[in-house]
Amino acid sequence: MLDSLKKLTKSTTEAAVKKASLAARRKAGLVAGGLMDNHIDAPAFSGEILLSQSLIYKEPAADSILNPLKVLTQGISSLFSNFKTVFKSKRKLIPALALAVIWMVLILLRLLGVNAMPVNILSFLTFAQGGLSPNLFHIIGGVIGKGVFAGLVLSFFSGQNPLQNFTSGIKQISNLIFTKSLNEIAALLIGAGAALIAYNFMAGQASLEMSMAAVAGFILSLRALGNRTGFLKSFVYSVVAKIKRGKQVDTVYVNRIIAGMSMGFVLSMPLSLTNILTIGYLAGFLLLIAGIVLSITSGKGKEVAA
Repeated sequence: MLDSLKKLTKSTTEAAVKKASLAARRKAGLVAGGLMDNHIDAPAFSGEILLSQSLIYKEPAADSILNPLKVLTQGISSLFSNFKTVFKSKRKLIPALALAVIWMVLILLRLLGVNAMPVNILSFLTFAQGGLSPNLFHIIGGVIGKGVFAGLVLSFFSGQNPLQNFTSGIKQISNLIFTKSLNEIAALLIGAGAALIAYNFMAGQASLEMSMAAVAGFILSLRALGNRTGFLKSFVYSVVAKIKRGKQVDTVYVNRIIAGMSMGFVLSMPLSLTNILTIGYLAGFLLLIAGIVLSITSGKGKEVAA
C-alpha cells in the first residue's frame, strides 16, 4: 500500500514538473503555434528537402532551438542525407537518374562549346550550370541550389499532391504582404532581402540562365508558408527568437518574413536581366538593412507611444 502511494506521488510530481517546464518554455517563446513543440508534422514531400521539410521530429533541447547555426547545419546535412532515400524508391529514383543524366549531357555540351538555343533553354529549365565555377564559394552555393531544385522536381513524383501547400501559401500571402504597419513592412523587407542574397548564393552569379534557382526558391517558400512546420520556418523562428532573447515570438511575424522571401525570389528574376552578377547581394543587403532599420525605429516609436 505504501509502495503504491509512493509511486503515485512520484508520477504526480513528475507530471507537474513537466507541465511547469512546458509552461515556462511557452512563456519564453520557445513554443509558438506548434512550430517547435513535440507536435511536428512529417514532411509532406520527401523530396522537399531544404526549404519546407520538417527537420525536427523530436522535441530538441532549448539551446538547439534558439541556435540558428545548428538549425542551418541540420538543414544542409539533411539536404544531402535524405537523398539516400531516393535509392529506396523507384518512383523517385527514375526521375532523379533522368535529371542527373540531363545535367551531365548539358554540362558536357557546354564544355564542348555547343551553345544552340535548345541547349540553352534546357540549361535554364534544369539549372544545369549551377555550381560550375572555379570559385569555391560559387561551387558550394551551386551544389546547394541544385539540391533545392532537385528537391522541387522530385516532389512531383512523391505520389502526393505537390501543389497542396503551394496553394495554401498563395491564399495566405495576400493577407501578409498588404499592410500599413511599419513593423510588418520591415519583416517583408527583411525576408525579401534574405531571399535575394540566398538566390545570388545558389546561382553563384546572378543571370537569366541561373534564375531557375529563384523560381525553385519562390515555389518552395510558398510551400513552406502553407506548411505548419518545416526547415524554413524553424530557421526563421530560431533567428527571430535569438534576436528577441527569449521574448514571445509571433508566428504571424515569422510567416510575414517568409512571405517577404517569396517576393524577394520573384524580384530576383527581373534583376537577373541587369547583367550585374552580384545584383542579388547588392539589392538584398540594401533591403535587409532597410528592414532592420525600419524594425528598430518602429519599435522605438511604440516604446515612446507607450
